[in-house]
Amino acid sequence: PEGVILYFHGNAGSLDTWGQIGEEFVPLGYDVLISDFRGFGKSTGTPNEAAFYQDAQLLYDFLLEKYPAENIVIYGRSIGTGVAVNLAAQNKAGHLILETPYLNIAKLAKEKLKIFPVKALLQFRFPNDTQIQKVAAPIYIFHGTQDELIPFQHAQQFAQILENPQALTLIEGGGHNNLSAFPAYWNTLKIILQ
Repeated sequence: PEGVILYFHGNAGSLDTWGQIGEEFVPLGYDVLISDFRGFGKSTGTPNEAAFYQDAQLLYDFLLEKYPAENIVIYGRSIGTGVAVNLAAQNKAGHLILETPYLNIAKLAKEKLKIFPVKALLQFRFPNDTQIQKVAAPIYIFHGTQDELIPFQHAQQFAQILENPQALTLIEGGGHNNLSAFPAYWNTLKIILQ
């Protein structure tokens, strides 16, 4: 294989529904490792941010025994981008790929819930906007212009933080859960991974 994709999935569902994602990446020449977060699917434990980070590090360390760091692609989708960004900020990787990312949970909640103070109500912080500045690997972002959950302006602001507009692939008409249905997603992903 070209390497391995360490995939952190979104909030809804478990490996029962996310497991098939691996089948989409295998034809690109990559192995795939997907794990449920604590408290999701058959995973035990109580979900919390620090535990998610620890679990991600264990998965990365496991892969590091089989693959060189430059052949590990860290991939985060939606809520999983918080785990992916933190992991990439702490470790070497070939690439960091983010699909439908948010700047941080507090900002997203404030935009969506329109209440204040939001931070006191939030269990998770996932400060992607500050952590991403510590990532040494090349970063690529995919976001749909019609994302109903996380506004695509979050991805645009990431590109500004990174001072790299080429890092962002906006999928015209793409929503939160359907980017893989668009040829632009796969065309760009193939360029990144090959």
